[in-house]
Amino acid sequence: MFRQRAGPAWTVALAAVFGGTGVLLRRMRREMLGEGRFRRGTAVAVYAAYGVHAAALVAAARQRRLALPVPRLPALWAGVGLAGVGLGLCAGGLRRFGSAGQISGTEPGELVVRGVYRYSRNPQYLGLSLILAGAGLAGRNGSVLLYTAGAGLVFRSWVRVEERHLVHQFGRPYRQYADATHRWLGVPATK
Repeated sequence: MFRQRAGPAWTVALAAVFGGTGVLLRRMRREMLGEGRFRRGTAVAVYAAYGVHAAALVAAARQRRLALPVPRLPALWAGVGLAGVGLGLCAGGLRRFGSAGQISGTEPGELVVRGVYRYSRNPQYLGLSLILAGAGLAGRNGSVLLYTAGAGLVFRSWVRVEERHLVHQFGRPYRQYADATHRWLGVPATK
């Protein structure tokens, strides 16, 4: 099996990817909390960052430096199942928005509490995390799982910014929704 060696160039590239993400997150935070939406350039940068991170994830997967010692077929099936659930959560969350501008954060929208949002306040982030974890498990690749953990930390941090924005935008209705619905996943609270 051919193994690539992670050298200084790989380390510099990862530092640039994560450093650029930090700069973008600060810009996103400033715009979301200050203006209540993203500027179009910021939305484009967010989607570009998703592309850069996807490329970095593929590169991490090709490194195969942290192979998981689990049987191939069970890992494959469990990973595909996990990724499938994640894809369903993402799709279920996205279809509740009225426009691409609302999805990208450049247009305000209404408070969405139906569909998959009854079970998770953040189905897209949860879904993306499950897709990444599923890919790491299916490929028995610990590097991908470490990358997934990093993405989860970024999502966790960003969700707090979004929640502050939503409290400001929707006030009491959002607070009631947040009190009744889990941040990540769970059965709706009954009162």
